[in-house]
Amino acid sequence: MVYFGHHTEKNTQSVGLVFEPDSFICYLFGSPNGDLPIGYMQFDTQSEQHAELIRSAQPAFGVFFTTEYTLLPPSVFSESELQSYLRFTSPATGDLAVAYERLFRSETVLVYRDDAHAQSYAGKLQPGLQLRHAAGVLIEAIQSIQSEIKGERIYLHQAGDFYTTIIFKDAQLLLATSSRTEFTDDVRYYLLYCRKMLKIKDGVQLCLLGQATGNDALRESLENVMPGTISGLPERKVANLPDGVDLATFSMHFVPLSAAQCV
Repeated sequence: MVYFGHHTEKNTQSVGLVFEPDSFICYLFGSPNGDLPIGYMQFDTQSEQHAELIRSAQPAFGVFFTTEYTLLPPSVFSESELQSYLRFTSPATGDLAVAYERLFRSETVLVYRDDAHAQSYAGKLQPGLQLRHAAGVLIEAIQSIQSEIKGERIYLHQAGDFYTTIIFKDAQLLLATSSRTEFTDDVRYYLLYCRKMLKIKDGVQLCLLGQATGNDALRESLENVMPGTISGLPERKVANLPDGVDLATFSMHFVPLSAAQCV
């Protein structure tokens, strides 16, 4: 168990679950709505360890990662076309479990491949907990920070071997996409491709989030092609950090510490 500040497990009132392919991370909160983080612990999805604690607490949120998703304007969205949207715009194949959610702040609809394993496991631990796709959480949380920032800014989030690139210009979402890779060069080349495709000039700020904040190999690779542009979250735009959480910690745990506020 890793704690934030001086909190303890006995003060747990709610939990948030973050699912990755072979494990999940349970975040404990000292408030019903998930705005007072206590700490977190990582488990194998086959583990029953701490299951009683998780079941006894109120659910704050559940989040999972998949690379198969797309964003659509509400004007062209139709529930009857979910499968075709995903096949046309992502590497998804076969008969898929597809779901969607409306992101009202960005005026888009997120269509994504559902994670049946995460849904099943979450149902055992917290019946009725509705899981969200991490891309939706990232877009909404970043947009609240970006709302008063002028110009273009790139955000790169890492969760294991999942990398999500989100690009804004002012308050407008330009791009959101995810991929899985073990190689930092793949991430670097893709960012350069996105900059070229969107005609983004040199000098645009790149904000690292999640595990990317502590990934020295990734930072070094990106510094070679984007020198002097890598930054953290703009401190003045991140208001009311929870007790025991500084800006660096918030950036590292950006999805779970933002998710409860984006439900």
